[in-house]
Amino acid sequence: MFNNYYCFVNKKMKKLLTILLLFTIHGAWAEVINLSCITYDTNNMEHESHFIIDTETKKITNSHGVPMHNTGVSEQQIVFEFKPITKPTALEFAHTSINRVTGKLRTTFHFKHGTNTALYGQCEKSSDKKKF
Repeated sequence: MFNNYYCFVNKKMKKLLTILLLFTIHGAWAEVINLSCITYDTNNMEHESHFIIDTETKKITNSHGVPMHNTGVSEQQIVFEFKPITKPTALEFAHTSINRVTGKLRTTFHFKHGTNTALYGQCEKSSDKKKF
């Protein structure tokens, strides 16, 4: 009887270890990513932005806790939109895309009068992992 119980527990442990290894290998654990991004405007002025990304809930906020809209987090990129909270403003919304492998950022500002402006930059994760 003891051997049957040991065999049952051993099989359960093997299944548990297999599941844990699969999650670890495929990066399925949720994490909170802190990004620091630098962009340059048309006058070559440097602007720094900070974002907090929860990969499980796909919630993205800036460093002041303001939530971003239309968020998406995948293996390859992070996307979100910012809508101004102060009125009146000429800006309708800003769409940002960040490549998770290279860290390259592109923000396109969409204005109510129909024009768009794009800014480019670079983001870095606060930890030393290459992919964010």
